[in-house]
Amino acid sequence: MADGIVIYEHAGFGGGSAHLTSDADDLSATRPLRALQFGRAGYSSSYTYDWNDCISSIKVAPGWRATVFVDFGFHEDCST
Repeated sequence: MADGIVIYEHAGFGGGSAHLTSDADDLSATRPLRALQFGRAGYSSSYTYDWNDCISSIKVAPGWRATVFVDFGFHEDCST
């Protein structure tokens, strides 16, 4: 990874991931982790979720810095 950060769904850099190269005040615009479709006899629906409350690990490219916030809009600084 030469630039930006990569966010991961699970600890240890596992699960879904997304590569970010600029500020993101709301990760709902970032591609969802996954889209699931459920189906039963006579019933079908789809469920998609975003990154809200599910980032467990982050990789930061050399020379880059990341500040992680708890809430969207750059509120509740968690770590730098």
